[in-house]
Amino acid sequence: SGNYLSEEGIEFQSWYGYIAEGIFQTQEEVDNSPVTSASVGPGDIKYKDISGPNDIPDGVINELDRVVLGGSQPRMQYGGNVNLEYKGIDFGLVFQGVGKKNYYLSPDFTQPFQESWLSPPALLDGNYWSMYNTADQNLSATYPRLAETTRDNNYLFSDFWLRDGAYFRVKNITLGYTLPPNLISKLGIAKLRIYVAANDIFTLADFPSGIDPEGGSGYLITKSFMAGVKIGF
Repeated sequence: SGNYLSEEGIEFQSWYGYIAEGIFQTQEEVDNSPVTSASVGPGDIKYKDISGPNDIPDGVINELDRVVLGGSQPRMQYGGNVNLEYKGIDFGLVFQGVGKKNYYLSPDFTQPFQESWLSPPALLDGNYWSMYNTADQNLSATYPRLAETTRDNNYLFSDFWLRDGAYFRVKNITLGYTLPPNLISKLGIAKLRIYVAANDIFTLADFPSGIDPEGGSGYLITKSFMAGVKIGF
C-alpha cells in the first residue's frame, strides 16, 4: 500500500522502497551506474540495483528494486511523571518519548518548487549539491540538487529520506505554592495556590531544525506558558 508493505514475517506496515547509495558526484559515475531515467545526472540520488525479471540485478532501477526498509511504527514508547511537594511548594514534571522509530522526512520538508506560491524549505539552504559548490562541499551535501527534471528520481521513496525518529520531550513543568491556612483564613478562603506552568518547552531529538518528531508533517506542537491562581472555599 503505497510506501508500506504488510506481510507475514515482517512488521505491520513496514517501509517499502529503494536503497540509496548516496549522491552522484560526476557524469562518469552516472554513465557507469544503473539509473531510473536518462535525465539523471550529477547531484541526483543513486540507487542500488537489487533485482530484475530473473531475480538478478539487471542494470535498471525500477519497481523490482524495492525492498523492506524497516518498520514504520514507533517502538519503545515511554512516559512518566514526577510530583514533589515540600512546605507548600509543589513541583510537577511530565515527560514522554519514543525509543525507536524510522521517521520519513517527507517532501513537505525537503522538496523545492512544489507549488509556485511556496518558498523552498529552509533546511535546504547551504545543504544541497550544486554545480557552484566545490567538490568537497558536494561530497558532504545532505540533499540532492534542486532540479525539476529529476524530481521523480530524487523523491522516490527510499532510505535516503528515513531518519532516526527517537525523541525525548518534556510535556509539562509546573511549579506552585500553596499559602499557609493562617494567612488566608480571614479572607474566607480554605485554600489558595499560585502556580506557573510550561508545556512542550524541551525536546531532545536528532532531527533537522524546525521539524517536530511528535507532530510529523501536521501542525507543529508549540511551546506555551501559563500562570494561574487556584482558590478553594
